[in-house]
Amino acid sequence: MSYVPDSMWSAAISSQERSTSTINSWQPFWSASGRFSYYFPFPEGIVFATSFQGGVIAPISGTEEIPIALRYFAGGTNTVRGYKFEAIGPKANGDPTGGQVFLCLQSEVRFPIWGSLQGAFFSDQGGVWFDRLRVHLPDIRYSVGVGLRFLTPAGALVADLGWNPHPRQGEYPTEFHLSVGFPF
Repeated sequence: MSYVPDSMWSAAISSQERSTSTINSWQPFWSASGRFSYYFPFPEGIVFATSFQGGVIAPISGTEEIPIALRYFAGGTNTVRGYKFEAIGPKANGDPTGGQVFLCLQSEVRFPIWGSLQGAFFSDQGGVWFDRLRVHLPDIRYSVGVGLRFLTPAGALVADLGWNPHPRQGEYPTEFHLSVGFPF
């Protein structure tokens, strides 16, 4: 049987100050990110699981912009499941650009169905902002959905169907995600 979190909390926080090298240039920056997760058991194998994560990255020492490879993105299995992978946040020509700040809150109720099969109802919220000094919380996007988890000795096989109640141009009202392992 695989490990199934059902009654604990966990936290992970990291920060760093470093430089990254691109062709003939050094770009110093600092960043801090973290995740807090909590699992609360109920009778009959029902578990309420929630996770909050966020991060900020900023240029220092004359660097003007964070390279796209280091920016934060949201959308998809591990953030907001009613959206495509990395689809939330600022865009240029329709493509995600990422940002200096991201926030995400995921909550779900997991329940047994039969044997190693579990179901879930979830709600996710998240946002990405290009400039760390211009975070506007009403820009947060959200989704709700349902999922199945099949527990194996190697980990859970997860299928989630997320619903975006307010799709914008280029977005679909539903997104389907398959993954190995719980979203959090």
